Amino acid sequence: MKKSILIFSLVLGIILGMGFLALAASSLESEIKWIDKLSDISLISYVNKSNKSVRNYNVSTKPSKVIEAVRSRLKKRGWKFDKTDGVTSGTAKVSTIYATKGSLKITITMKSSGTAAIMNVAIKKDGTTQPTKVTESPGGAKVISSGESLIINENNVTAKYKCSNNDFIVNSNSNNLALLGVCKMLTVNGNSNTIKVNSTIESIIVNGNKNRVSWSRKRNPKTPEIINLGSNNTITRGP
Repeated sequence: MKKSILIFSLVLGIILGMGFLALAASSLESEIKWIDKLSDISLISYVNKSNKSVRNYNVSTKPSKVIEAVRSRLKKRGWKFDKTDGVTSGTAKVSTIYATKGSLKITITMKSSGTAAIMNVAIKKDGTTQPTKVTESPGGAKVISSGESLIINENNVTAKYKCSNNDFIVNSNSNNLALLGVCKMLTVNGNSNTIKVNSTIESIIVNGNKNRVSWSRKRNPKTPEIINLGSNNTITRGP
C-alpha cells in the first residue's frame, strides 16, 4: 500500500512539474506570439522552452516598417528599450534591439538585404540585470558571465569562448570561433563564419549564408535542435 502511494505521489509530481513547465513556456510565448499576425511577415520556425521562447520570421517587404511596428507594440505592452546595435556588410544590414520588462528580456534581430529580411525574436526569463562580462582564462578562452547572452557584432574575430549557460549570437561575418563549456542556444545571423561547438548545446539556428558549424557528439549524446534558414550552410556532427 505504501509503495503504491509513493509511486502515485511520484507520478503526480512529474505531471504537475510538466504542467508548470508548459504553462511557463506558454506565458513567454504569449508575449511575442502576436507578432505572427503582423503584415508582410510569415512565421518560419519557433522554439518554446520553460524559460525561453524563440520565433523566426521571413519578412517579405519593408523590414524597417516591420521593426518599427514591433517596437511600437512592445512599448504599448510595457517594454523598456535598452539599446539598438547595427552592422552593415556589403548589401546586408543587421539590426538588433534589446528590451526588458521586469525579469523578462527580449532580443530582436533583423537581417535585411534589399527589401527582404529574416527576423529573429527571442524572449527569456532572467532574474539578473547585470551586463555581460567576458574575462580571460589561463587556457586562452574568454569566459562569459553566467546566464547572459553574448553577441558578436565585429567581423574577422578569431577566439574561443567558454559558456556558462549562455546564448551566443553571431551577427557579423568571417569569424572563426570555438565554444566551450555549457551553451544554451547558438544563433548565427552573419555569413561565412566557422564555428566549432565543443560545448553542450540545446539549439543551433543559422539565418545567414555560407556558414560552417560543427557540434560535438561527445558533449551532446542527444542531437541538438537544428534550424537552418539560410543557404549554403554546413551544419555537421563532429567527434
